[in-house]
Amino acid sequence: MDFPKGLSLFHGFFMTFLLCSNAVHANQNYKDALAKSILYFQGQRSGRLPLSQSQNLRWRSASGLADGSQARVCI
Repeated sequence: MDFPKGLSLFHGFFMTFLLCSNAVHANQNYKDALAKSILYFQGQRSGRLPLSQSQNLRWRSASGLADGSQARVCI
């Protein structure tokens, strides 16, 4: 499928505008993103969890300890 020459020229200018515009640049907070990622992965853990102060999700307890027991499989 061939596009009209003017249309592809428009897309070229539009993409150049987006790449060079200040509107594309966002204030990135890597410290906040890392903290949220660690919190997410702590919430996804299963098995025996530590009872220490390093556990940020205090409501989260051990889970999945009996998985596979009905089939007599140690997971």
